[in-house]
Amino acid sequence: MEDKRGCILEAARALDDDGRRDEAARLLRDTGRFDEAVKYSSDSKFAADCLISRVRTTRLETEDTREILQRALEKYQHCGNTNGQAEASLMLGTLTRDFQKLQEAGRLFDKCTNCCGEVESVVELLATSSCTLPKNYRQWMIVRALERVLRLVTFLHKPAGKLTMAERKK
Repeated sequence: MEDKRGCILEAARALDDDGRRDEAARLLRDTGRFDEAVKYSSDSKFAADCLISRVRTTRLETEDTREILQRALEKYQHCGNTNGQAEASLMLGTLTRDFQKLQEAGRLFDKCTNCCGEVESVVELLATSSCTLPKNYRQWMIVRALERVLRLVTFLHKPAGKLTMAERKK
């Protein structure tokens, strides 16, 4: 959304002046002004989400991409958002081709039971290492991630009425 007359920033300032700072941050985020939204927000998770969105919407890697991702990671750590930490670690690891960051992302995705993120980290890890994993990497983690995502696909394929209570909770 293009803002030729500065109306969005003016509206955000008016909301801020009215004591509605978080609403101003949401307005800025919703219009793609992620940096400004971070400045207005007092919520670490919201700010980290904005930083991640900024990196995702920027098609090319810029000089400050790594720094932005590191800031997002720190904000997710501050608010205890494990999935966000995993996502930021995955993006950092992919950007820097850092095997340790990708491995950490997989561990964090496992911790918050995000099997799709876990598989994505395995895929990036294999791509980064040219499918030659170091000896200290636990290869069973790859099998576990694939088993979990295949189980998810099976659950999604089953009619809801045929799922057991245990399957529904997963």
